[in-house]
Amino acid sequence: MPTISYRSGISIAFIIIYVPALLLAALLTHRHGLSRSSGFIFLVLFLVIRLLASSLQLATIASPTNSGLYIGYTILQGIGISPLELTALALLTRVIQGIERNGGNRGPISVRPVHLRLVQICVVVGLALGIAGGAKAGSGDHDGSARSMTRAAVGLFLAAFGIICVATLKTFLGVERVEKGEKRLLWAVAASAPFLAVRLVYASIAVFGTDTRFSLLGGDVTVLLCMALLMELGVVVVFEGVGVTLRVVKMEEGPKIERSLLMRRIKGLYK
Repeated sequence: MPTISYRSGISIAFIIIYVPALLLAALLTHRHGLSRSSGFIFLVLFLVIRLLASSLQLATIASPTNSGLYIGYTILQGIGISPLELTALALLTRVIQGIERNGGNRGPISVRPVHLRLVQICVVVGLALGIAGGAKAGSGDHDGSARSMTRAAVGLFLAAFGIICVATLKTFLGVERVEKGEKRLLWAVAASAPFLAVRLVYASIAVFGTDTRFSLLGGDVTVLLCMALLMELGVVVVFEGVGVTLRVVKMEEGPKIERSLLMRRIKGLYK
């Protein structure tokens, strides 16, 4: 009977934790819907990725020579940061949309939802590059392109995180105009920033550095646990914690709000 290693034990523990977390994220997605930029659908994506990664790692116990399992595990571990950033961007978008509905997002410090959507595109591009780079590395990185793709992906994640921090700080300047009950979203994004920062430090050292302790496959498992896996868990706890306290916006309320915003903008053209 194969023995359970330290890494495998961690995989088992996170499966136990993330299965109920996935059910809660799915419930929050259903509860708040997709039209409100709730972002919880990205949390569902993250949890699916993490459960698949843990499952692939455990599968290597029975098939230790199956290179496909290791490749899949490495790719999924590397791209996990992207859905968390997408969740933060979506929640921040929801806050800013509320400020706009109250006519408060004006002036040189304003952040618009369209700006954050452009950042989301960058994160998605980083996600694609991370997958492509990991797959190419698994098939043999003869020309170094796999490493370049992976570095580009992490670079995009770092840039997106910087923009999230700046946008959060700017949004705090209009916090008094945030819709009732939505201010907690802004605090949740701010609270998730330290966890995301540590997670990105780990990814940066793993990709740009030479310290073997930060290797996803053969590196120090404790470093992986403390700087990556537990940091991600912290973000999940923050986002799901705020999600269960949010009010549910009725379906008919959304169109009324949007029409009010449209009329306000039309009137502004004739001033």
